[in-house]
Amino acid sequence: MNKRWDALDVLRGLTIMLMLLNLSPGSWQFNYSWLEHAKWDGWTLIDMVAPAFLFCIGVAMPLSLQSRSEKGASRQALLSHVLWRSLALVRIAEAPRRVLLQRAHD
Repeated sequence: MNKRWDALDVLRGLTIMLMLLNLSPGSWQFNYSWLEHAKWDGWTLIDMVAPAFLFCIGVAMPLSLQSRSEKGASRQALLSHVLWRSLALVRIAEAPRRVLLQRAHD
């Protein structure tokens, strides 16, 4: 039986959608006001995207670790999975930067 939290998946999906919309709004000459970060005081919807995504991660991580440990994974297996996934995410994040640096040197 799958014990996923649908609300968590919806919130995670909405935050990713807003991240993508913020990074590529279609036209940089015209932006909706809620897609612009607050200058100093106050906040807009887009200012809450990163905290909402971090909240999703914070909620999902214990659920995932509990599910894996219930399936018989040892602490070492859990730790190695966390480290492998972290390394994979860092490498994925670094890939575009490496491509841009390579193009700059050519």
